[in-house]
Amino acid sequence: MTAKMRSWLVVPADEPAKLEKVAGLDADVILLDLSCVAEGAKADARRSAAEFLSTRPAPPPGLPGARRWVRINPLGSAHWREDLVAVMPGVPDGIVLPRATGAADITQLAAEIYELEQKTPAELNSVRIVPQVGDTPAGALAINELASDPHPRVSGLSWDADALMASGGMRPFGKGVRRWPAPFAQVRNAVVLAARAGGLFALETASNVTSNADIFRNIATEARAAGFDAMVARHPAQVKPIGEIFAPTPEERERAATIVAAFDLQPEALVVSVDRHAADRGELARARALLAEG
Repeated sequence: MTAKMRSWLVVPADEPAKLEKVAGLDADVILLDLSCVAEGAKADARRSAAEFLSTRPAPPPGLPGARRWVRINPLGSAHWREDLVAVMPGVPDGIVLPRATGAADITQLAAEIYELEQKTPAELNSVRIVPQVGDTPAGALAINELASDPHPRVSGLSWDADALMASGGMRPFGKGVRRWPAPFAQVRNAVVLAARAGGLFALETASNVTSNADIFRNIATEARAAGFDAMVARHPAQVKPIGEIFAPTPEERERAATIVAAFDLQPEALVVSVDRHAADRGELARARALLAEG
């Protein structure tokens, strides 16, 4: 990530009261959700999302303020093209694609975005894509394909535990905090590893814990330790702890600066030694992105 995008607050686009409140919150990203909307409310939700985008422009690069992303309906539904047509005039920062099943999905979506960029105020190739790659068993099996040669518009990978649970016929167990069956760990790990391999950021699924701050902080801390760069917030109360937990530590900033300095001294090197450990150009890219964050 080249800008601070740690907390992603998801807001159903068919709930005007929630849309009115998000402007005063400190989320790094407001994720307008069209995919969760009931079938009969899709058109109204598109209009609400379009109005939100047109009346709340994104802050200029480098300045504070929430980025505006939209989660459209999946490809193959009757709605995804209409979603794009409705929201692209408002120039969203990016599109989240649920139920992504492979590189062909990204190519199709990117082509549609490119066509619409030419008809809107958006700069060409400016609108980014984050596919949700673990929403279905088929999508989970295609994660490595998406990471092997990511489309230039793709900036990160995410997954949705609830969607995978529903489509895969699985269910959580345990009381209180949900515990996931083994396939969930496989998908989650694959998202992080694929993101790292492809030079992308990894976006953690939302947690259902909204009322116990200590438990939620533990969940977010574990996600950070697992390698995720950001996390979806389901409730405004989750935004602040996500921002704090996923922020780079002083030690991480110091190491990042050391990696950048080492490559500055050896600009042709593919690998350099930093604190007795090897650092490659993938780590260099992450170091530069970390230092560029606000």
